Amino acid sequence: MHHKVFRETLAEELAEVGSPSTARPGPPPAPSGAHHRPVHISGRLRCRHCHAKTPLKCSSCDVPLCLVPGCDCYNNLYKL
Repeated sequence: MHHKVFRETLAEELAEVGSPSTARPGPPPAPSGAHHRPVHISGRLRCRHCHAKTPLKCSSCDVPLCLVPGCDCYNNLYKL
């Protein structure tokens, strides 16, 4: 395979990865009437937004998010 053909094939495959049909979905929508509330969990999970480890998750969405000084992904996404 020539280098030019390889680059063209690679560009096409990368374009497919970034297309909306293959993009990862965001946090699931909260049930109607539900309030976003952080709760402590046993252990730590990766924050869905910044990927740092956090001991908190949203009680209604079940999505782990940071809520610490300097990294407040929870309030930045949900605007409590």
